[in-house]
Amino acid sequence: MVIGETPTNLANIGGKGGKLLLELLDSAGLTHKDIYFTNVIKCTPPEGRSPTAKEIKTCKSYLDDEIKSVNPQYILTLGATALKVLSKKSKITELHGQAFDYQGHTVVPSFAPNMALRDPTRLPGLRKDMAKFGHITRGQVASTEDMHWEIIKNMDQWNQFIEEFSECQVVGMDCETTGLECEAPGAEINTIQFSLDSTDKNWSLPLMVSGSPWRTRAKLRQKFIDTLADIAEEKNLIIVGQNFKFDNRWIMKKYGRRFKLRFDTMLAHHLLDENSPHGLKELASEFCNAPSYDIPLRVKLGNFKSAQEEENFYKYGCFDTFYTRALYYLFKNRIIKDPTQRRLFYKLVMPSARMLEKVESSGLYINRKRQAEVKTELNTKREAILKRMGELGGEGVNWNSPAQVADLFYKKLQLPILEKTDGGAPSTGESVLLRLQHEHELPRLLMEFRGIDKNLSTYVEGWEKLIQGEELFMSTKIHGTVTGRFASRLHQVPRDPMIRSLIDAPPGWTHVCADYSQIELRIAALLSNDPRMKMIFQTGGDIHSETASFILGKPISQLTKEERKMAKAVNFGLLYGMGWPKLVIYARDNYGVDMTDAQAKAFRVRYFETYAALPKWHERQRRCVRAFGQVVSLSGRIRHLPGIESSEQGVRAEAERQGINSPVQGFGSGDLKVMSMLEIHDTFDWDQVRIKGEVHDSILLWIRNEILEEAVPQIKKIMESPKLLVDFGIKMTVPIVADFEIGPWGMGKPYKG
Repeated sequence: MVIGETPTNLANIGGKGGKLLLELLDSAGLTHKDIYFTNVIKCTPPEGRSPTAKEIKTCKSYLDDEIKSVNPQYILTLGATALKVLSKKSKITELHGQAFDYQGHTVVPSFAPNMALRDPTRLPGLRKDMAKFGHITRGQVASTEDMHWEIIKNMDQWNQFIEEFSECQVVGMDCETTGLECEAPGAEINTIQFSLDSTDKNWSLPLMVSGSPWRTRAKLRQKFIDTLADIAEEKNLIIVGQNFKFDNRWIMKKYGRRFKLRFDTMLAHHLLDENSPHGLKELASEFCNAPSYDIPLRVKLGNFKSAQEEENFYKYGCFDTFYTRALYYLFKNRIIKDPTQRRLFYKLVMPSARMLEKVESSGLYINRKRQAEVKTELNTKREAILKRMGELGGEGVNWNSPAQVADLFYKKLQLPILEKTDGGAPSTGESVLLRLQHEHELPRLLMEFRGIDKNLSTYVEGWEKLIQGEELFMSTKIHGTVTGRFASRLHQVPRDPMIRSLIDAPPGWTHVCADYSQIELRIAALLSNDPRMKMIFQTGGDIHSETASFILGKPISQLTKEERKMAKAVNFGLLYGMGWPKLVIYARDNYGVDMTDAQAKAFRVRYFETYAALPKWHERQRRCVRAFGQVVSLSGRIRHLPGIESSEQGVRAEAERQGINSPVQGFGSGDLKVMSMLEIHDTFDWDQVRIKGEVHDSILLWIRNEILEEAVPQIKKIMESPKLLVDFGIKMTVPIVADFEIGPWGMGKPYKG
């Protein structure tokens, strides 16, 4: 049985989506006559909209009756809606291709063919899911009994394991822990698993899990870890992990040792295919045709209710390392075939993972006294704003309710309705409030109230659960974005100095923020080879003042602060080819600059007359995307853009836009910054200079007070010309400039050296 969403969605097998489905099923060895086709929703919703939750619930009983009547052995669901009615889990991007049981029927979820036509990034996954569905229907599925595994519960087993471990060249490793934060009170490593290439055997070493014979023998546990770490170091073993930065942080925290990570399968897959999920279960299913071996979270955390659950726990951990090592061989072979990708992976990606293990071993320092003061100040402001809003809008309004706020604004106060939500209700979003603040005092107050509420709940108070002692722990995702930039909760911290200044350095250290100046504009100038833009940077000019002067026809000496701010909006708005209607919105919402349509049109014309090489560069990138479906950054990082093959013009246009900005952002705010972080980390002793994190174009550091004046110029030199640029064959024809702020984040003093 194949279950789609609606009759239109499946297109009665006659539309493009239906034809693609039949083609894929045929390639998987399944013919039309072997399949019963149906849909979750039996009638097409009006105007082609998606079905509502009520409609889905109403139709589910009919679908269940249909399944019972047809009694299929296998079911293929197409899309999130079809998955949702048969499973409590509905994240199709994570679950596609992973079989599960529904009332005795084997279900394989996949994407809807029409979705793959609109978003071609889904097509490879759809093809693999169909192939897997074909394998399952023919009984060609790997068994969970095929893996050789054992638990180390006595010294004889330990001695046998060590003998096999010592003969290895490649070892897959993985930890099972009591939670996600190794700094949390009571946090422990339950087990460590090993997959050995010497015997193709998988071992689980129980440490603190219930029933472990080593649980009460702390010295012996430490000796185990020391012995393994010493052997791995002495024999230079290739340690392979999946997001092993996480595991190594735990091992460092609990046992003071770490294993040199040589290959991370999650990071390798991100480099090879940044658009797809990188979870181990998805990768094992896609590349190794792995059976479903997941277990409940309670059991993963080491909480057993039966001997069978305990066995499942150990077996689960061994499966993780088994497939991690299997993926290593597959991904390594793909990476080493491309010299550019090999260089990027081994010189930048893997070293950054090892560096971040050290960086994340200690947290950010929070000034607790300052935190208490800010909390009091924000609460006082909040109460004053609430009182004033009550005076203007009446008591009893729930200011966190968009419906109540909309009723007050548009019915009682008769403010103009500027936008509507997707559901058709008058919007009270930030962009709308920015425009309405000229009509009435309340919209401005509501924006302030929301900002204070956000700062209190997410940062001042919200950080409490992440703080251990005086340190705030935030991990960094190397695979966090499709462009290659890192991702972290630290990136979400607002630019408000009141909030940022909570992050400082402990006594004896100084907090330093090293920020790349106008890095996107500089990289764009280099890539476009625009002579005027390059000249401004090469002669130390101010790009925003120069732009304002050009497009307004005024000498720089006569420009106002508002005109320079306008030029800033124009520079960052038009750099990637934004149209004038979006420029009006961008300038207003991001810089508080009001432009008329006529001004935006004129500014855009003058901008591209001034920097005439930019449009030519944009068109080169668009042609590249159309021809190859991808673009490449200066460091060799590939941005795959299959959306260029979409049936929808908007998706194709978005792929072209990403083809312009991805190489800039991925290099300037990504790989270039990582090159600098690695060199800083390798140049300075950890007890003298510590990298504490990175945010967009900035690196956050602690520097010992006594070497501050000596270290800052050295770090500036590294950031403006990291040595890895030579290794990557990159010649910077535009100077890179790093600015420094000395002191609490957001409130430090500019470095004048």
